[in-house]
Amino acid sequence: MNPFSPKNSFADILLRPGSGWGALALAAAFFISPASPALGDQVLMEYSLELATDYVTRGDEMYNSVYEKRQEAEQATNVTPSAMPNITFFGPNGVSFTVGGMFATRDREPDRTGKTGFKGMALADQVDYSLAFGWENKTGGFSIGLLDSTLPHNPDPASGIQEFSFAWTLPFLDVLAPTITHVEDIGSPFSYTLFGVGGGETIVWGLEAGVQAEGTRDITGTLGFNWKNILAVTLNASHRPFPQLHNDWSGTPYAKDGKYTDPTGREAIMPPTIYWISITMTGQIVDDSPAR
Repeated sequence: MNPFSPKNSFADILLRPGSGWGALALAAAFFISPASPALGDQVLMEYSLELATDYVTRGDEMYNSVYEKRQEAEQATNVTPSAMPNITFFGPNGVSFTVGGMFATRDREPDRTGKTGFKGMALADQVDYSLAFGWENKTGGFSIGLLDSTLPHNPDPASGIQEFSFAWTLPFLDVLAPTITHVEDIGSPFSYTLFGVGGGETIVWGLEAGVQAEGTRDITGTLGFNWKNILAVTLNASHRPFPQLHNDWSGTPYAKDGKYTDPTGREAIMPPTIYWISITMTGQIVDDSPAR
């Protein structure tokens, strides 16, 4: 199975996990799709639920992003579990519509005492809607799509994201499924290009680099176990080679060496690599009625 093929859920390529296309933390849903339907059956819907030990997107650990003040030093691992449900409906001729999201399951409430500046993880809740079209020919597999992402608990009316994305699965080295995905924010100059490889059946793996104009934003990898394309457990890691491409809790970019001042006033360094574990369950509904 080629896990990057447009015949699989478009969201498997572009909506992992949350925060718009290109958020790929290479979670398990990136590599597994429900078991292939019988010949002649039509897939009507695919669904998945990913549970992760942390809320990570584009190399950013979201727990830190909801701070206004530096009250906790950053760590390479942080247990702020998140849930990422996803449903894709398939239409004719390669058209699909996806509803997905990402939600923290703890630390949701803000610090109402005002002592820490913690805004609560509910602020980072996200709901995504995407319309996509995929096709294949001798030059590879292709997908284009539009995404509208909303942050329902964020009071900033400009906090939503609208993006256009184009993905190309190269027609060679199928065992590696090399894929290039380019994402353009609509209404802002931000763009993000992903170069990825991955595969496996029982043991799944993947490696991906996210690049923007200023440099490589993140290099993210995953390794895990896939049971019958129904359940997968993976260990994920994201390396941030250029700290200045990421913001601290106040929205200010880190120094080039990743240094910042911790809550005690001591100089600290942003962890260059962060780690988390994902568990993904997936399935599909097919139309197996005999053709008329």
